[in-house]
Amino acid sequence: MRSTVIINPEGLIEAKLVYPSQVGRNTAEVIRILEALQFNRQSNLGAPANWVPGKPGIPIDISHAGKI
Repeated sequence: MRSTVIINPEGLIEAKLVYPSQVGRNTAEVIRILEALQFNRQSNLGAPANWVPGKPGIPIDISHAGKI
């Protein structure tokens, strides 16, 4: 197994990706996750599926689920 762990400045795990040894890691996806986590810290918005920098975020309140 191969793993990528992203730890925030407070020392908490923000993301963990685990890959079987026969599957390569996706560097572009790791960078996208880092950018999304930074976006969240700056805006307090979530990054929806397939989010990339420059796209809008979404409210992270569960009451908004399915409305955007």
